Amino acid sequence: MKTTGILIPAFSPGRDGDLGIGDTLSLRNWIDWAARYKLGFLQLLPINENGTDESPYSGISSVAIDPIYLSFDPPEIPLLTTEDLDIARASLGPALDAHLVDYPAVRAAKQNLLETSFARFTATPSPGDSAGFKTFRQTHTGWLPDYCRFKLLIEIHGQHLTWDQWPEHSRTPKEALNFIALLRKQNPNHIDSRLDFFAYVQWLCFRQWTALRSYADDKEIKLMGDVSIGVAYHSADVFFN
Repeated sequence: MKTTGILIPAFSPGRDGDLGIGDTLSLRNWIDWAARYKLGFLQLLPINENGTDESPYSGISSVAIDPIYLSFDPPEIPLLTTEDLDIARASLGPALDAHLVDYPAVRAAKQNLLETSFARFTATPSPGDSAGFKTFRQTHTGWLPDYCRFKLLIEIHGQHLTWDQWPEHSRTPKEALNFIALLRKQNPNHIDSRLDFFAYVQWLCFRQWTALRSYADDKEIKLMGDVSIGVAYHSADVFFN
């Protein structure tokens, strides 16, 4: 049995109301299009979180999803408002409608929205979302804690340094864990909050992509994922293993 599909990078399909890059809502439009013309599948390039070169084939995790593909239209992200989204769009300026994705600008705008959502979630979480987040963390203990620690170390030591360029106290897993433990002893609220934030973002990513998969199933469209042959040297997987 043969079927026909189309390959489309997740960053490509724009839509009215996006934030300068393709996102999970814009991919729904392509699922609708594929269903209308009786295609069998959409194939995506890897959606793993990119490294600084923004290549889909240089993921910093073999599991973590890149939050740059998140949709932010209410109520896609908890506790964000239309006003929050309007401010983000204004901050993007020309990058909002640019022919090519302005990755630094788009990442900064979406990061600000995620920080806002997380701060409000921490202050006034809904019982349903709190339970969902807790279940996600319990389900993904095999990779999520190391990923969050790796993201914390990147935040501390700089986005453009690979782990072998970090200070000596962070160049091995044992030294890095000791360093994080020391920081946590000095400021536990801040360190725990940052680790929680990175896990929160992944929960949102998995929630949106799971919903997208269900949407495609309902339309009888398969989503074919591409995978990297290997993760990047500068990745949580390589560093902690």
